[in-house]
Amino acid sequence: MSFDGGYEQRQIADDQYIVGFRGNSFTHYQDVRDFAFLRAAEIGERLGFKYMVVLSDADRSSMMLIDTGSTSYTTGAVYVNTISATTQTYGGMTPAFKPGVNLSVMYFSNKPEKKYLELYEISTLKAELETKHGMQLTH
Repeated sequence: MSFDGGYEQRQIADDQYIVGFRGNSFTHYQDVRDFAFLRAAEIGERLGFKYMVVLSDADRSSMMLIDTGSTSYTTGAVYVNTISATTQTYGGMTPAFKPGVNLSVMYFSNKPEKKYLELYEISTLKAELETKHGMQLTH
C-alpha cells in the first residue's frame, strides 16, 4: 500500500482476513473491487483453502484535493512614460476520487453447509478475474 494505492491484508483468525485495496484517481471503482477479491482469492489459494465467503464488503473510497499548481499570465503595454500590465493567475486545487474497498473474508477447505450470500470457489473466482483483467498471477 502506498499513497497511489495498492493492497493491504490483516489476518484476524487462522481462516479469516481483512483484505483492502485502494486505487488512485485513474482507477475505476469496479476494478478496485475486483482486485480486492483477487487478492483475497490469492491468499486463500496460498493457504490451501478451496472456498471463501465474503462476510462484509465496505466501500473505503475517499475524496482528496490535489494541488495542481498555478499558472500566471501577464499582458502589458508601454506608452510614452507609462507601463500598463495585468496579471491573471489560474489553477489551484482539483478534487480527486480515490476508490477503495475492504473485504472481510473467511476461508474453508470444504464447501460449507451453512448458506452464505457470497460463497466463492477460489480457483474459479481467481481464473475469472485474471481473465477479465488480462493477467496471469504466478502460482
